[in-house]
Amino acid sequence: MALKKVKGSLERVFDKNLQDLVRGIRNNKENEAKFIASCIDEIKLELRQDSIAIKSNAVAKLTYLQLLGYDVSWAAFNIIEVMSSPKFTFKRIGYLAASQSFHEGTDVLMLTTNMIRKVGPKSPVMLIVLLKSTKERFRIVYIFKLRIIDKNV
Repeated sequence: MALKKVKGSLERVFDKNLQDLVRGIRNNKENEAKFIASCIDEIKLELRQDSIAIKSNAVAKLTYLQLLGYDVSWAAFNIIEVMSSPKFTFKRIGYLAASQSFHEGTDVLMLTTNMIRKVGPKSPVMLIVLLKSTKERFRIVYIFKLRIIDKNV
């Protein structure tokens, strides 16, 4: 309790995780749109931070909001930043977010494809695990496979 009194309001924003977001949405059924709008503003603040842990937490929350039907295409580059993290736990969050929100018209799809091609030969097992850990792996694998095959011809 004393720690929360010492922390500033901006630092408290970064303490919220996905579980807090879900609880908040459930507790604010009558003002859900207003609550989610304020959460998106907080997520935008989190994405401006240098810490990859804070960014991955924000991307996890964006993935949940995307599942609820909100547009998160504005955060595509931040998702790629999390995907390129050296830590597997953060990387997995980024790949999940990419598989949920990226489509054939996403602006940064070529950048994502090049990143996967760069990572792929170094650790194919890790790439397969990441792609299998995503819910819609077939869609993302299909899109990336088409892009990689087109470049190799």
